[in-house]
Amino acid sequence: MLDVRNLAVFQDFLFLLASRVGQLANAESLSSDLGVSAPTIRAWISALCESNLLFLLRGWTRNAVRQVVKTPKIYFTDTGLACWLARLGDTDRVEGGPLRGGLYENFVIADLLKRSLNRVSQDRFWFYRDSKGHEVDLVLERDGRLFPVEIKSSATFSTSFVSGIRHFRAAFPEMSEPGHVFFNGEVRAGETYDGVELVNPVRECPFYRPIRFAAGMTMA
Repeated sequence: MLDVRNLAVFQDFLFLLASRVGQLANAESLSSDLGVSAPTIRAWISALCESNLLFLLRGWTRNAVRQVVKTPKIYFTDTGLACWLARLGDTDRVEGGPLRGGLYENFVIADLLKRSLNRVSQDRFWFYRDSKGHEVDLVLERDGRLFPVEIKSSATFSTSFVSGIRHFRAAFPEMSEPGHVFFNGEVRAGETYDGVELVNPVRECPFYRPIRFAAGMTMA
């Protein structure tokens, strides 16, 4: 698809993408690091997205034009592939490494996206970041309503997890739902903090409940 002439550089490109999972897909920065032109970097990213190896998350804003031009974040459709490309060969290197948070975020968002596609839903996925650094990892848009979601790999809940959601709700009160914090710890069903629902996404998915069929079968 790409007619890559220097496979070693392309492999380095894949390594850098995997090492920056959940970060902005900055073609200029990758171009500088690899010595490859920014248009080539953009073409490579586009081809990987067309191949369903990557997907991009754009920044949400009221302005539809700015939604198009804002630099997106980059994620892998298969978090295990991202680990392999980042040269993380065992669980300990993931658990104790600097990519843990980004990989956990990738896993959660990719799982939500796949559930949405399985249901042929019209949900749209964004992230939020304003000029002052306020940020929400994921904003799920459904029927004109916005669900802010903070994603943390921590096994322990911290009240600081809801700070970005608080700002988002205050900035867009007429559109925003209370929000969710997805984290990797113990939580009781329906538990909330400041109106924000706390969820372990491995055990529960509040947006896409299992579909139950007549014979008792379920689909995640």
